[in-house]
Amino acid sequence: SELQDCIPSPNTVEGLSEASAITAVLNTFLGELDAEQRALFVRRYWFAKSIGDLVRLTGYSESKIKSILYRLRSKLKVHLEQGGIAL
Repeated sequence: SELQDCIPSPNTVEGLSEASAITAVLNTFLGELDAEQRALFVRRYWFAKSIGDLVRLTGYSESKIKSILYRLRSKLKVHLEQGGIAL
């Protein structure tokens, strides 16, 4: 649900065709992140790790993790818009 504002739903034919474009833009976005940011993003949004899990894994405070993830979602939104993905 956190990514709902960044990634459109693929519930339509048009949405399904956008899915491959989104995948390409997302891969580029992840490739541009440093290793730590990429690991946090993937752990949270691909492996569905909780904020608490990320706190334990990194040793960062909960507020720092939330702040990093917020900034990453904001960057992703901009990246998708620049990649021509309508939000």
